[in-house]
Amino acid sequence: MGEVKLQDREWFASIRPEIANASSAAIRKKLITDLKVSDPGLHLAYLDSSRTAEGEAHFAQHSGRYELAAGGDTNTYPLFIELADGIIRGRGKIG
Repeated sequence: MGEVKLQDREWFASIRPEIANASSAAIRKKLITDLKVSDPGLHLAYLDSSRTAEGEAHFAQHSGRYELAAGGDTNTYPLFIELADGIIRGRGKIG
C-alpha cells in the first residue's frame, strides 16, 4: 500500500485508464468531476475510497498510537515498524 493517501492514477489505472493517463493533474481532476454525470456509481466509489484513505491517515496521525511515524504524508511502512517494535518491546526481532 505505501502511502495512506488515495493515488488517483493507481485507483483509476485498471478501471478508467484515460483518467489515470491524463496529461496533468488538472485534467485528471476534471475527468473525475465529470464522472458525477457520466458514471455516478464510479464517482461515489472513488469518493468512498478517498474518504477511507483520509480516515486511515487521520487515525494514524491523531490517535496517539503512532507517535514517531505519523507526521507529514503518512506512510504505512514506518507505521508497521513502530507497531511491531511496540509489540515486541525488546523481547524479539522484527523482520
